[in-house]
Amino acid sequence: MSKLHFTALLGLLFTIRAQGQLAWELTINPAGQYGSATTAQYTAAEGRLFITIGEFGQPFVPARLCEVSSDGSVIASHSLSFPGRVCNGVQLLGENQFGDLLAFSPGYIQDPGDGDSVRMVYWRFGTDLEQLDAKLIGKPGKDISFNTGFIGPDSTIRVVYTIDDWAGNLHQLEALKLNLNGDSISGRQLYNGMSQGAVTSLAMHPDGLMAMGSSYADWGYTPTSGGNLTYLEENFNIDSTYFFEPVDENNPSPLFDAPMHPIQVLPLQSGNLLISGQFWRDFGTNHPAVIQHTDAQAHVINQYVNDSPWEEDIPAVIKAMDAAADGTLFFAQMNHWNGNAYIYSPFPSQVEVTHLDTSLNVLGRYVFDGFVDSVSYVPFYVLSTPDGGVLVMGMKRELSIPNAPAKAWIAKLGPESFTAVREEASLVLNLFPNPGTDGFNLNLKHRVEQARIQLHDMQGRLVLDRPVNGINIHVSIPDLRPGLYAVSLRACNGPILQSLRWVKE
Repeated sequence: MSKLHFTALLGLLFTIRAQGQLAWELTINPAGQYGSATTAQYTAAEGRLFITIGEFGQPFVPARLCEVSSDGSVIASHSLSFPGRVCNGVQLLGENQFGDLLAFSPGYIQDPGDGDSVRMVYWRFGTDLEQLDAKLIGKPGKDISFNTGFIGPDSTIRVVYTIDDWAGNLHQLEALKLNLNGDSISGRQLYNGMSQGAVTSLAMHPDGLMAMGSSYADWGYTPTSGGNLTYLEENFNIDSTYFFEPVDENNPSPLFDAPMHPIQVLPLQSGNLLISGQFWRDFGTNHPAVIQHTDAQAHVINQYVNDSPWEEDIPAVIKAMDAAADGTLFFAQMNHWNGNAYIYSPFPSQVEVTHLDTSLNVLGRYVFDGFVDSVSYVPFYVLSTPDGGVLVMGMKRELSIPNAPAKAWIAKLGPESFTAVREEASLVLNLFPNPGTDGFNLNLKHRVEQARIQLHDMQGRLVLDRPVNGINIHVSIPDLRPGLYAVSLRACNGPILQSLRWVKE
């Protein structure tokens, strides 16, 4: 990587964090080896909280629907049951006019020799968790993923899901429109033979069209595009498609040189969009999480990038953004994502929850730091709460315990949990030489006492941990292997004061 690129990165930092307290934190043991909290819903009438628990790994184990109290304890739990099938994952869509909860999941036949072993399942639950209805919908397949869906303003359900052929990478992208009883109104095959298509988001746009985000899309368009925004008419005909811009032309720097792969498209009342995703750069460089504020044609107006020191960060897997009642935004990302291992990663990670205003200025942050406690986090979903806080949920696995299962994890952050941040508060004035051969020097803005300097490689392994004092610090590491490293300066009581990158030649 060029010296110019790393010089541009020297000014980047993680903010000094003086975190508030969690409102509560809940973990739920899986029935199998890997459990995760995947979606959540507050009921409109009473504000009761319901959370879905997915079960991953083999053999398949039924997913669960749980009610959670306002202080973070499980009130009731129900395992999904469908004759002859196992539904190991479930996503809540919302409520019908009677307050019943509506959800969808893939339903698997356990015999993998059945060529059409999977069907989508529509669910309807009462608020005491009784299973009122369950029916098969859509086309069968060898594997099915429920991509996304919502309840439209006309009280119909709009769903997009993918049928995978197992033997290769070709997908059929299917769309369904249903009434609130799960009966089909219309359907359409959006694409057949999509080689790398991954629809990640579907939402109603104020102009009456549906806004669909897709990443790695091979729809016969520009192959270098990281993602597309497609507008669909009510019958799922394609109205128009726009590429997500690979570069913010108002900020021509190495930070904005890559296409953006979307996770979530959130339409605003103005007609503009907020799009969360990941910048994908050349291999060997970092891939940060990002939010872009765009116009309706996906032209970037402004953006937020929290460029952590890890090689790969991603937004929360299913829903990374949620707007609060006051118009501000909550955003969750995973720092140090291991894409090859996914939920089975043997390395620690962080979940960083950011509170932003409508212009994507940072109001506050909270970090769940798995590097402190040797924990692997994977965030799946965020949901703003009626009191102005936010729920963040996913899975949590304690790496210090051999063969520990991944537990479903839900944390409630209240408004007081987020403390104001000072983005300009840079402690490290200079890190040089960068790249270097035998070590580097740090010039600090003020003296530190009993601090620690830590280096992690891009796999998250700790390769250096030593105490430091003073205002000008030299770190000698001549025997370290060449590569890219995350440099963390920590206070004596543990919090990260600043994080940067350094290249060993």
